[in-house]
Amino acid sequence: MRTQTLATLAVAAMLVLAGCSFAGGGQSTPTDGSGAVTDTPADDGSGPSGTESPAGQSFSYPAGYDEGGVVNATEAAASHRAALLATGGFTVDYDADVTTPNTTTYVRYDQRVETGSEEVVRQTNVTSGDLQGLVVRYYADDTVYVKSQQPGSENTTYANSSQSYSLASFTGVEFVVPALSDVSFASSERTTRDGTPVVVYSDATLDRAGSVFGNGVQANNVSDFSATLVVGEDGIVRELTYSATVTTGGVDRQVDVTVRVSGVDETTVDQPDWLDQA
Repeated sequence: MRTQTLATLAVAAMLVLAGCSFAGGGQSTPTDGSGAVTDTPADDGSGPSGTESPAGQSFSYPAGYDEGGVVNATEAAASHRAALLATGGFTVDYDADVTTPNTTTYVRYDQRVETGSEEVVRQTNVTSGDLQGLVVRYYADDTVYVKSQQPGSENTTYANSSQSYSLASFTGVEFVVPALSDVSFASSERTTRDGTPVVVYSDATLDRAGSVFGNGVQANNVSDFSATLVVGEDGIVRELTYSATVTTGGVDRQVDVTVRVSGVDETTVDQPDWLDQA
């Protein structure tokens, strides 16, 4: 039974390391970055704009949002993507913890992007029980360099290949789209974080479970769902957190996910010291 469990975890971990994301992460390998989603009714422009925040600052809701939450998921995703690409650099972190009665699996993505040089470093860590895996990808000049330590292996391998890529693929939009399109929020609060005006949406309802927690997961498989979405005036999703108990196959899994954007206009990327080995 122990061997079967480890084999199953190894397969899951390798899928993540190969570029598949967890809990609605969608396409995480480089694409055109379109992040297309199903449209919700478009904002008719009647939502609040320039309203006063508790700190006395005006707050203008970005495209796709109003005081009640996300009114157009496609516009909201486009706002996030365009705003990040207009900066000098940014960092997107994705953390997922999945706990079962037997083990906890940790998935960590760290994406650092320098837009001027079009360099990207993406690090993926997976830990599940006794298994650990690490993949670091460095993108520059239409080439990807890879350092890999696969789960269950003590060997480190290096490789490189020609690959066109778009910086839009690294904005983390695939991580936030499921919440933008399939979670509703009943409360909002205008405030500031690190000196930046933001709106915090909470009191969440899960409208569609499959996009957020994976294909095949139904609403009756999910309990104790909660989520918080933090958005700036520029449309950047500064933070998304959600958690729930997901029951499939008679097993309860506690899922906790955090997506966070930081280092806006400050993130830089250096060549990794292992580049000559790839």
